[in-house]
Amino acid sequence: MANIKEIAKLAGVSVKTVTRAYKRDAVISPETRERILKIAKENGYRPNRAAGRLAAKTIVIGICYAGTTESFNRELAAGIADAAKKLENSRIRLIPRYVSYLSDEASYISVLDEFADAGVDGIITTYSGTSDRIVQRYAGLREKKTRLVLLNNENRELFDFSVTSNIEILFWERAAWCALIRRRQRLVLFTGELRNRRHAGIAGHFSCAAAKRGLSLSGVYDLDYLPCPADELLKRLISDGLGSAYITTGNSADIIDALDRADPGRRIRVIASDIFPHTEKALKSGRVCAIIYQNPYKQAKTSLLRLYAMIAEDAVVPPCIMTPPQIILESNIGWYLG
Repeated sequence: MANIKEIAKLAGVSVKTVTRAYKRDAVISPETRERILKIAKENGYRPNRAAGRLAAKTIVIGICYAGTTESFNRELAAGIADAAKKLENSRIRLIPRYVSYLSDEASYISVLDEFADAGVDGIITTYSGTSDRIVQRYAGLREKKTRLVLLNNENRELFDFSVTSNIEILFWERAAWCALIRRRQRLVLFTGELRNRRHAGIAGHFSCAAAKRGLSLSGVYDLDYLPCPADELLKRLISDGLGSAYITTGNSADIIDALDRADPGRRIRVIASDIFPHTEKALKSGRVCAIIYQNPYKQAKTSLLRLYAMIAEDAVVPPCIMTPPQIILESNIGWYLG
């Protein structure tokens, strides 16, 4: 008859997790419990009920959604909700909070302090800022053994793991699409706030990919800080031979409207990011010819399931989990929308 250490080795889990599998109210995923019990039965293992007991514990996870794009946050929240539903037989409690702007450091620090006071076991956040004050808060949380997860971005230094789209693949594909959909060589990148680490990385990757494709990048423009009104800027770019535009941020409604005014004949081919009401409408009308979908739902669901496994089962999680981007056209958007 096998002992508990042998069962743990066969199941690929810790001894503590095997013990949890035999406690009805212990924190453990249903799939892991079922796998352990099956292996134990096959090997004739029976637990020693008198051996040490783990106190049942509710795992508390703080979730912080940062940014102004409500549709994107709704997809993230839906992924978190479905992951929590999958864990409904486990003891887990979520504390969701919202920060209006990615650069609103004071509000984010207040959220971190609230999470610390609540004694959360883990935090999932989309906030990517790394000021000294934020780094100090993270250090204090880590001292308390709080697990930290960065969503829709990557930072291997401050977080236990990150879940995001593969930026390199993402932008090689986007640059290739710009080349395919418009034979003219000039293109422009409209992005979100460049003070944000992710948006700055986006600009760098895309510029590199465009150069290697032999494309001429007319400029990278932060939509939060345009050098002049959008209509004026587009008029100038069009006169310089602009053929394609890629919009990397979800806050793209105003620039898409400006493109309609500046280019009513739709000679400029436009690629947008993620499925929002305005990008869906633009795709169906022909203003946008493709959408690159980062699948925030899948990113969020993956982040909670992996974080839970890390906390409850001592699971080893890679430092960065990358989800592949998907290309959405007018012909297949119905499938994504269900």
